[in-house]
Amino acid sequence: MPGWFKTHDGLEIRYGIWKPETGKARGSVVILAGRGEFLEKYHETVTDLLARNMMVFSLDWRGQGLSSRMTARADLGHVDSFDDYLRDLDLFVREIVRPRMVEPSVMLAHSMGAHLGLRYLAERPGFFQKAVLTSPMIQIHTAGPPAVMISTLVQIAVGLGFGKARIPFTSDRNQYRGNFEDNLLTGSQDRFERNRGLLVSNAGLLTDSVSFGWLKAAFDSMAIVNRPEFAGRIQLPVLIVAAGNDKIVSSRAARKLASWLPNSTFHLLEGARHEILQERNELRERFWLLFHDFIGPAG
Repeated sequence: MPGWFKTHDGLEIRYGIWKPETGKARGSVVILAGRGEFLEKYHETVTDLLARNMMVFSLDWRGQGLSSRMTARADLGHVDSFDDYLRDLDLFVREIVRPRMVEPSVMLAHSMGAHLGLRYLAERPGFFQKAVLTSPMIQIHTAGPPAVMISTLVQIAVGLGFGKARIPFTSDRNQYRGNFEDNLLTGSQDRFERNRGLLVSNAGLLTDSVSFGWLKAAFDSMAIVNRPEFAGRIQLPVLIVAAGNDKIVSSRAARKLASWLPNSTFHLLEGARHEILQERNELRERFWLLFHDFIGPAG
């Protein structure tokens, strides 16, 4: 069931709710997608969770999918602060999820969504019972110059008024617009072509490159998550599944964060690229075994 809600600053955020067709739901899963993703991309994951008799909730982040875009250039990924994402998520949880959910509540979050999920768990505890994070954005891989240099240059650009400008000379474009052979996201050609087809059939779903403002906001938020005292605020059980062949975010940083969390399990999924839930069948099956073992019996 699709719907929209309005944010504190007047944007329209699209969300989806799915219920099992047979029997009573045995729990609820909130999917938090990564940068540039959208509800339709998670159809297969939603189907897998419905087969487990779980209710599913998800949303298109501001500036993505069919939610309100943030700049005149609709395909540009932009946000002034990750705090805006968190305010949207909190409103979604309080107004949409909580009144309709069936306990236990589980977070399933990917990449940027996993980063935001961690911040939500630390700053607004008490709603989720468990969290499963795939390829969490703790540190991003930067091509060429070190991250500290890029962060400094981005801060200067934003200070000069270029916050909503596209970062030039980068390859940070939606890789589903390129060739399968060159992509860093998935080893599954079938799922690659399916996701490319979604963008071809509905160009309004596309989020492409990011702005200087988005990247500054990302560096600012990653600095929060990488403080050792941050992890101590997350007490619930957390499963982190990192990709063994991740060229987008650092799996080593994810392992380090897991060692700081009071109640965590870390697994490196060898052979997987960044988008574990869009990977080849054998890798997805290994992920779901980890997921089901961690979640345990629902209801």
